Amino acid sequence: MEDKSQFAGFWKRFAAYCLDCTIVSIGMLILLLPLGIGLQMFMGMLHFDGMTKAVIGRVFMFLIGMPIWIAYFAIFEASAKQATPGKMALGIVVTDANGAPIGIGRAIGRQFGRILSGLFLNLGYIICGFTARRQCVHDMLAGTLVVNKDAPLRLGMKKDEYLIPPV
Repeated sequence: MEDKSQFAGFWKRFAAYCLDCTIVSIGMLILLLPLGIGLQMFMGMLHFDGMTKAVIGRVFMFLIGMPIWIAYFAIFEASAKQATPGKMALGIVVTDANGAPIGIGRAIGRQFGRILSGLFLNLGYIICGFTARRQCVHDMLAGTLVVNKDAPLRLGMKKDEYLIPPV
């Protein structure tokens, strides 16, 4: 039987995510604000109307910001530390279903799975508090666990019980 205390719970994960969102948002503000101002000035010289500038600006910010957002989480979670700065601060790490570090491909896939977790009133995140291994939808899709760093891992599932079989 698995010891549920080894898995990071909803509120601990939420706090880590809030810290990471703050870090990424500040970094993106510093990077994207000058680019956004430059883009607005360029569009002003071309006499674009306000609505067109707003739409182009938002598309630009999404196309630049989304890869930065995904890269931040994926690179940190696939690193030797297995955690973003927010997760490190709270003593949690991301592992595969066997407790081993995840690779960059799985980490990127996990980030795209977050889109599904956020759909439908964030229910994909909320279910974390109710699953046996404290997994969100993106964890189940990527075959990952978020565990307390210092807790000894005792994973008692058989290979045929995994939603995503370990590679």
